[in-house]
Amino acid sequence: MDSLLGVAGNPVKSGYFFTYTPVAVSPVTQYTILPVPSSTSTGQRKFFTDQSGLIRQATDGSTPTVSSTPIG
Repeated sequence: MDSLLGVAGNPVKSGYFFTYTPVAVSPVTQYTILPVPSSTSTGQRKFFTDQSGLIRQATDGSTPTVSSTPIG
């Protein structure tokens, strides 16, 4: 994992805030990561991924979920 993204809170990288949410199990086998633009000048799309590794996106301003459109 990128050392910047491993810090607590919502780190910013390449103009995106990253929110990592582990499912409360030990060891963590399920999680979500939600990168959203820090401003409209750094991006328009919001992204979602989980332990599946599939990256999904929302382009309408909504928060993407596991059912959002996959990138590809």
